[in-house]
Amino acid sequence: MDSTGITVQESIRKPLKFLDRLNGFSSADPAVFSDRKKYLRLQRNITLLMFCSAMIPLLFVELLFYFQYESPVRHSEHSGIGVEAERIRQDYELFLQERLSGLRSLAAFYGFEQLSDSGFLAERLQILKEEFKGFEDLGVLDHRGLMRGYAGPYSLEDRDFSNSKWFQKISREQTCCVRASHAAQPLFILSVRTISAKGQPWFVRAAILPEVMATLASPPGLDTGMEVLLTNRSGILQTPSIRFGPILNKLPFHFENKSEKPGPIETVDIHGEKVQIGYSRFREFDYVLLTVRSPLEEKTAWSLFSKELLLILLVSGGLIYFLSNRLAGAMIQRIQHADEKKDLAFRELEHSHKLSSIGRLAAGVAHEINNPLAIINQKVGLIRDLIECSSDGTELKGISESITDITRSPDCKIYRLTDEIVNAVVRCRSITHRLLYFSSRMEPSKEAMDLNELIREVLRVLNHAFLERQAKVDFDLADDLPLLHADRGLLQQALFNIFNNAVEAIPVKGKILVSTRLEAVRTGELKQPEAGAGVFVVNIEDNGEGISKENLEQIFEPFFTTRMGYGTGLGLSITYGIIQKQGGWIQVESELRKGTRFSIFLPLQTVSSKTLP
Repeated sequence: MDSTGITVQESIRKPLKFLDRLNGFSSADPAVFSDRKKYLRLQRNITLLMFCSAMIPLLFVELLFYFQYESPVRHSEHSGIGVEAERIRQDYELFLQERLSGLRSLAAFYGFEQLSDSGFLAERLQILKEEFKGFEDLGVLDHRGLMRGYAGPYSLEDRDFSNSKWFQKISREQTCCVRASHAAQPLFILSVRTISAKGQPWFVRAAILPEVMATLASPPGLDTGMEVLLTNRSGILQTPSIRFGPILNKLPFHFENKSEKPGPIETVDIHGEKVQIGYSRFREFDYVLLTVRSPLEEKTAWSLFSKELLLILLVSGGLIYFLSNRLAGAMIQRIQHADEKKDLAFRELEHSHKLSSIGRLAAGVAHEINNPLAIINQKVGLIRDLIECSSDGTELKGISESITDITRSPDCKIYRLTDEIVNAVVRCRSITHRLLYFSSRMEPSKEAMDLNELIREVLRVLNHAFLERQAKVDFDLADDLPLLHADRGLLQQALFNIFNNAVEAIPVKGKILVSTRLEAVRTGELKQPEAGAGVFVVNIEDNGEGISKENLEQIFEPFFTTRMGYGTGLGLSITYGIIQKQGGWIQVESELRKGTRFSIFLPLQTVSSKTLP
């Protein structure tokens, strides 16, 4: 408990619980701390959060593009058919103007009388056909509508056309293109009006077949699904149509209120299907050119643009989700590892507090035991003094004759019994000294000792464990070893930990081999070796289960144990520290299902703690 009245465990648990709540864990049930489902749920939530954070702006931009470009793209889509009508209409006008220019030239170079000669007119027709394709016949009419000269496949010479609508129309205009029929054959009539020297108008006219006009309706690069029509301004078809019927059929819409600029019209054809119509008026002729197509949404520019936006959204969404999931997975792995380290640190801290409490308890117990031991040792010494005085024949005041007689008996065992009491006191004192050292209340003391005898003492303590396992211990101890200068109690504890682990690792009727020897110091093993220095080597080898390579690197770490449930993970860590404090080092070699060998190296001479390997 600190000065604020809060225990250390509580001060640590509070921030840990807060971190758990941030990570999505409930502190009500600590057992779910390592539950995989909790981390999966946290990964899912982080993935969704990152996905939404990236997708919402992207979706907003997609919608902005959608509504920003919908109107221009649709307008471009609709105006495209009108632009196509304008282009084809210009081709038509150029075709007609070229033929009209040929008729003007003919009327300007030759007079009315000369062109009235049918033979001469036939020669001129042949020249026109060579220069301008499409001419069917050629004729000259006077101001009364009488065909004064004709060259062509029809019998039209000397015919009177004064009552024909096409003649009445060409008589009012300088140049004209009208549709007429001769012998049930539809023709397009081009005419040029000329004034004679007498002031009378006369006309040069030429016929063009509809088939020739139809070739202009299918220029290279035209959409195969588009139909080109020619109609007059009253909506009467001048060419046959698949969607609106034969020639002279009335269209279901008109152009009287339409502007001169090309524009789209949406209507239905005679089959009831929706169509888009682009139109363009002829500037010098009384015709309108139409382009007709079906509004197939999958082929429209706006549909393609919408699909591209959707494809970008889907691909971006998939990529964002993939990256978010991978990033969240990496974050969760780090969080999980951090939580595991946090839990391990918390458990180590709790264990350290327990060890600290045990150390304080051990120090108290050691002090309490030392006092009775001192009294016992004092009384035993007094008894020995009394016995020695009695053996000399000295009569001590206050001592009964019976005791005196006993001590003078040659079979008296009091000497041997007092020696056993003294040995027990010394042993108890060494135990209390180890307790005080464990609680850091006293410094280790070095003394000279026989290493082989020290090993036998430790094995005698573990004799009951060897009997339970029916284990066999083989010795290969070197003779004539010099005395080892070290702390006896600490080395006993270190050897006890290693032997105890070996007993627990071997199977029933297993074997343990203990060997000692003296070796010369190899370069680098001691930082400051003395002249002629050597090392004691203690090898403890068993035929137990062995240690895996992964665990072999961690066996000397505090709180690491493979015996879950009853192991503390401190034995080898304490042993490692004890050997280092004695100026030595420890090595381990192990292989699964073959056994383990611990090698302890201790300096021959006393080495300070700064000369560790």
